[in-house]
Amino acid sequence: MDIAERYFHFLETQYIAEDGTRQQSAKGRYVAHLREIHAGYRPRYDLTACLAATQEGFCGRVWFWSDLHFFHTNVIRYCDRPFATAAEMNSALLSNCLSCVTAQDILVIGGDITMGNIEATNAMLRAIPGFKINVLGNHDYHKHALLKLAVDESAACFEIVYAGQSIFVSHYPVSEAALSPGQLNLHGHIHNNGLPPALGGGKRHINMSVECIGYTPVLLPNLLLSKLETK
Repeated sequence: MDIAERYFHFLETQYIAEDGTRQQSAKGRYVAHLREIHAGYRPRYDLTACLAATQEGFCGRVWFWSDLHFFHTNVIRYCDRPFATAAEMNSALLSNCLSCVTAQDILVIGGDITMGNIEATNAMLRAIPGFKINVLGNHDYHKHALLKLAVDESAACFEIVYAGQSIFVSHYPVSEAALSPGQLNLHGHIHNNGLPPALGGGKRHINMSVECIGYTPVLLPNLLLSKLETK
């Protein structure tokens, strides 16, 4: 069983709520969608090659962030975000993104892009330059259908290697037991809530939720450096 299938199996048997508590089994249709999308996923870019600057035709950078929750007023209170209104939050997130991401870059979004108007959300997404990949989160679905978001690719999950380090990228954090030996898990979903100890204590998890990275996309070397600094 490969890491993607272990991830899907993990979601079917237990999963982590956004407040960091462990729950039982994500909705079957959601996991079924993830399996279908993963089976047909043919990425335009090899992100491992992009990160190593060996991808032919790619001369940009690869940025990561997760759980934007555009238009979600309640997330400001739930996660103690430093904004007075959803409109202020939307504007700040977009401005922060535009301050670093360029047309030559790839932006990996770890899911849960919006909790509001799709047309207005897509207008903001179209304003962001570069190639956008969304790693599908639970809020990227509505009534068992995938939201029609203005991204270039939608992925269920994927693996990358950077500087010899294997990294599994997913929306939900996955149990350390499901990871391959020595592999890290780059995830979102739990915002600024703690990771349940049952997942392995967090030594192999990196949270890219916006609350944990200054509400601005971050380059992978900086994410890994911040992980080393907290050990």
